[in-house]
Amino acid sequence: MENNNLEYKIREQFLKEPVESYKVLTFGELKPGEQYIGLPIPGDNEGHGGFIGSYYIFEKTEERLDNSELFYDNAKRLIDGVLTHNPDFMAIIKVK
Repeated sequence: MENNNLEYKIREQFLKEPVESYKVLTFGELKPGEQYIGLPIPGDNEGHGGFIGSYYIFEKTEERLDNSELFYDNAKRLIDGVLTHNPDFMAIIKVK
């Protein structure tokens, strides 16, 4: 159960921090060309969310309509160039 102890300690450290420590950067605050990953959130570690899985690196792009014209693409997955849409409120971690 050594792993569980580490997870407990990390959680306890986060809980001791003042609320100002939890301010996050959002997708809407990025400029086109900046790279990011979606902020890991507690969740299903075998599916969407969680801290165990690996995450794709994306680059914010200029907004453009996709083929359906219902949504606009505003991000590109760097590993394969797939275009996608992310909401401005999505919490992210900016990468270099």
